[in-house]
Amino acid sequence: MTKTLTKAALAALALGLSVPAVAATDGGVGATSTGTMTVSAQVNPPAAETVHIFALEDLILAPINRVAGQQTSSTSTDTRFCTHATSTAFLSVTQAGGASPNGGFSLNGAGGKSLDAYFRLPHAYNSSPQTAHGFKIQLSGTDINNACTAGNKGSNGTLMSFYTTAIPADSTIADGALSQTFTLTMSVN
Repeated sequence: MTKTLTKAALAALALGLSVPAVAATDGGVGATSTGTMTVSAQVNPPAAETVHIFALEDLILAPINRVAGQQTSSTSTDTRFCTHATSTAFLSVTQAGGASPNGGFSLNGAGGKSLDAYFRLPHAYNSSPQTAHGFKIQLSGTDINNACTAGNKGSNGTLMSFYTTAIPADSTIADGALSQTFTLTMSVN
């Protein structure tokens, strides 16, 4: 008796899947006839959840000009970057050297100069200002755009705003050049 491979078995071989040996048997002619066959399946585990954050840029705020006897206004700037995810994703932000003295974010300079700051992701599930160092926020469907590229992030990227707080009148606490490195971490949980 000659055994031939079925179209399904040939297709499985072409895809590199294992195919059991052809072991089906036919029954004989008689009052009863019994044959055997094997049924096989390939069950693949779920694909690993992945995230990717890219197309980040350094930000430079406009100069803050203090006027004697007056409080400054808060300042802000927006940025967009790409976030790709295969499932729900979260974003957290930390600053180099740990939290500022108030537990949040700050721009820092020489001689202990400091200016408090915070982030806001307007489309995230909790769009209130994020002031706590290491906050973790779930990104919304608007924020995750797997079609985002470095070239189209202006229209397809995740929008994030960075704010500095107002400087009290006649305070020199923030005078001079200030900067800070922030780490953005995207995760699946």
